[in-house]
Amino acid sequence: MRTPRERIDTGSTATIIIDARYAYDYQRFSGQVFLSNLLTQTTTGKYTYRAVAISDEQYGLSRFETNEVEVVFDRVVINLSAPPRVQVGRTAPISYTAHYEYDGEKFCGKILLNRDASSSKIEKASFSVSEIIDGLYGLRSFVSNEVIVIFDSITHDLRVDTYIPFIARTVISLNYLSDNARVTGAEVSLNGEGMSEEEPGKYQLDKTVFLPIINIKIVARTENFDPYIVEKHELMIGNIALYVGLVTLALVLAIRRALKKQDKTKNGRA
Repeated sequence: MRTPRERIDTGSTATIIIDARYAYDYQRFSGQVFLSNLLTQTTTGKYTYRAVAISDEQYGLSRFETNEVEVVFDRVVINLSAPPRVQVGRTAPISYTAHYEYDGEKFCGKILLNRDASSSKIEKASFSVSEIIDGLYGLRSFVSNEVIVIFDSITHDLRVDTYIPFIARTVISLNYLSDNARVTGAEVSLNGEGMSEEEPGKYQLDKTVFLPIINIKIVARTENFDPYIVEKHELMIGNIALYVGLVTLALVLAIRRALKKQDKTKNGRA
């Protein structure tokens, strides 16, 4: 007995080639050979095949000699992993580990997914393995998990409080557009200075500003998303009010000094 393939897919049928002959004249055996195991196995493992009985249609013989062949029924075990969210238009970085179930050895081949790994729209995408290409044994049987990736974009709510002189308190809330979930753990900067995450998804920075206007450029970075940039110009209300008040006061004082000087001049002439 022999087999053309010693490792085949779990659930498939083994091919056992039997060359049986009569020992006396080496003529081909006429009858049936019964094997020790079923040719189809649905459980991964190594199975030994040998003849356990014969039915001789020509001479009624019952004694025989046999060799053994071993067949491994196997499949590939695949574990997919992916980040929960990816920027719309980007390719989701889906990785995997894979091994042969029988002996735990690393899979030698590649996998094909059920869909394209990118998306041009906001959506929840399910990824699974649709096919494998086994370069070592030619297996096609596999088991795999499924991963969900949300192709998403970021939106924001920005508040800038400039009522206190010389202080611009900037608070930006970042949310995902698909479900309004907060963008936590992002790296956010205002004009190059880091903002702190005071609450989940809410980033704040108090900046000292002496000018009557502040130019704001916020850059938010989070994994698997393009940098999110917000630019805005904001009037420093507190600064403007203070400067207007100082200028007004200076004018009032100057006018008072001018009036006093004028009164002194009139009194001198009198």
